Amino acid sequence: MAELGAGVSLRGCRPHLHRRRAALDLAIAGFEARLALVADPDWERPTPCDGWTVADLVKHLVGGGLMSEMLLDGASSQDAMVTLFNLDLQGDLRAAFVDARDRQAVAFARPGAEDITCHHPMRDMPASQFIWMRVRDTAVHTWDLARSIGADERLDDDLMATIWSQVEPVAPLLAGSGMFGSGASGELTDDASMQARVLDALGRRPSV
Repeated sequence: MAELGAGVSLRGCRPHLHRRRAALDLAIAGFEARLALVADPDWERPTPCDGWTVADLVKHLVGGGLMSEMLLDGASSQDAMVTLFNLDLQGDLRAAFVDARDRQAVAFARPGAEDITCHHPMRDMPASQFIWMRVRDTAVHTWDLARSIGADERLDDDLMATIWSQVEPVAPLLAGSGMFGSGASGELTDDASMQARVLDALGRRPSV
C-alpha cells in the first residue's frame, strides 16, 4: 500500500551507505508530507510523546538534523548537547526543518562520512550506525505527527521492514533504555504488520 509522501524507494539501492541515505530520504519525505498538513491550531496539539506538542516534536527533528551535522563535523557530545539545549527556534518551523534537513543531507553525503566516529550523547558510534538512528527517529515521529493531526498514519512498507530488521534483535532492551516508553507490549499477534511491530517495540500503541 502506498504511503503518503512516498517518492523515494529502497528497492534497487546498493547496500551500505547508499541504502542508508535512501532510507533516510524516504523517512524524511514521509515526515515532510505530514508537516505540510499542519495547520496553525495544530502546533499546540499533544502528541504521543509525553509532554510534547506538535511544535515540540518538530523542534526535536530540527535539533536532530542540526546535531547530525555537528557530530559528522567532529563535535563532542557535550558541545552538541550544549548547542541543542540553547537552540532557540522561533518563527517558521517548516523552514527550520528544511534547513536542518539539508544540512544533515550534506553532512552524510560527504566522502568518507561512513567512516567517521560520531561522539553521540548515548555513546561513540560509527556514522554508518548513527544514520540508522536518524532513520528510525524520523520514521517513528512521522507516525507521532500523523496521529496528532489526524493525517494518514501508514508508513512505507519497505522502510518499516528495514527498520524492523534492526529493531527486532534489540527489542527486549528498548524498554529498559527509558527512551521508548514501556517498550513492546507483548500483545501483538503473529500476523502483525511490520509497522505495527516497529511502533509497538518503540512504545507506541496505535490501537489506543
